Order: sequence, then C-alpha cells, then structure tokens
Amino acid sequence: MRKALPKGMNPTRLENRHGGGVPDLEVQWPTGSAFVELKAPASTPRTLSENLKVRPHLFGKPENVWREAMADGLTARQLGSFTHEHESTSTTQAANLASSQQKAWHARRFANGGVSFFLQSTKNQRSKLLFSPYISEDDGSLRLGLVCESEDWAVVLYALRLGADMHAIHVHG
Repeated sequence: MRKALPKGMNPTRLENRHGGGVPDLEVQWPTGSAFVELKAPASTPRTLSENLKVRPHLFGKPENVWREAMADGLTARQLGSFTHEHESTSTTQAANLASSQQKAWHARRFANGGVSFFLQSTKNQRSKLLFSPYISEDDGSLRLGLVCESEDWAVVLYALRLGADMHAIHVHG
C-alpha cells in the first residue's frame, strides 16, 4: 500500500495503548484526511446487496466509475454531482471482523457525522475492498457499505480520498 500512495498522500500509523477502538491509520492529503481500519480476514466475509438510505454520495460506485473518474482527474465535487441524493443499492456486509471497541468507535464517528473506512483484503484475494461503516436503520447494528473494490491500489486510494472529500462537501456544503 505504501508504494502505491500518490504524492502528497501520507499515512500515519496510529498506536493506541489504551484501547478505545481507534483505527489503524490516518491517511492525510492536502485537502483532507481519513481514518482507516485495516482488515485481513482468512476468508472473504459474506456480502449482500442492500438498499441504503444513508450516504448515497459515498456508497455503491463500481470500479469502472472510480477508474474513469481517476483517468479524467475528476474532483470530489465533479464526481459527487453525478450522484443522486436518494436511496441507492450497494454491497454491504456485517462488521463482524471488528472488535466491540472498534464498532463503538466507528458508530460514534458515524453518529457524529464523520466518515471512516475499512480496507479489507484476504490472503488469497487480489482485490482490495474499501468499505465505509454506517448504522443500520433496521436494527441499529454497525454495517459496512462497499465504496470500491479493485485489484489496483491507485483506484482504491483514489476512492478513499474522493469518498472522504465527497463526504466533507456533503456535510459542510
């Protein structure tokens, strides 16, 4: 991942000796930053297709959309203008890989209007999956909505940066 980071995107490994579920990394770039929890499960967790009524500006973009946006050099505002502010379908999964403290941290971040990410890659899987957590309106559990899936680190890191920037624009106008 470090080798694939574009110029100006800097990761900081977060160490927390007191618990609290703080994510593994904060990735910074000139226009913002994002918290990222790294997960490397032994097998790929089950995903499902779900209608989301929350953060449609962030969820559910297929790899080709991110790849084309990256090739065209689109900004978060430009990419966000293509997104409709209504319910969207996305791939989701339960946050079973997260500890109870991690779930609590991400749930508080979501409830306070913040955004964070889970970056998942299994040992035998080439694709990296970038998820953003949200609280399910149905049962109040922490769930993960797929933002991007790609074998290409550049595409995943672009989705991370623009996803965080689109969220900031959406929240702050």
